Amino acid sequence: MEIGESTEQAAVRETKEEAQADVEITALYAVLSLPHIGQVYLVFRGRMLTPTCEAGSESLEVRLFPLSAIPWDKMAFPVVSEALRRYVDDATNGRFQLHLASLPDRLPS
Repeated sequence: MEIGESTEQAAVRETKEEAQADVEITALYAVLSLPHIGQVYLVFRGRMLTPTCEAGSESLEVRLFPLSAIPWDKMAFPVVSEALRRYVDDATNGRFQLHLASLPDRLPS
């Protein structure tokens, strides 16, 4: 977050910087704590305002995938994989919930 911006504004800005995607935040999805490194991730659900995305200055590659084709073994950050696994489960069940979790220092791959 930058001084003066909300968490939602930071999420929109970070999405633009990293994926060149314009999004609208629709809901808080998860609060994932990583106590072993002193970090907390706020994960939001949203919708893309345009169908385009590409790598920004902070990303090597950006692509959209169907849920069945997410490249789990190529994810850069385990906490992102964990959030996506929860999202896939919720999308498959057709019911989204708020996830609160404290994650261990080693997540399964």
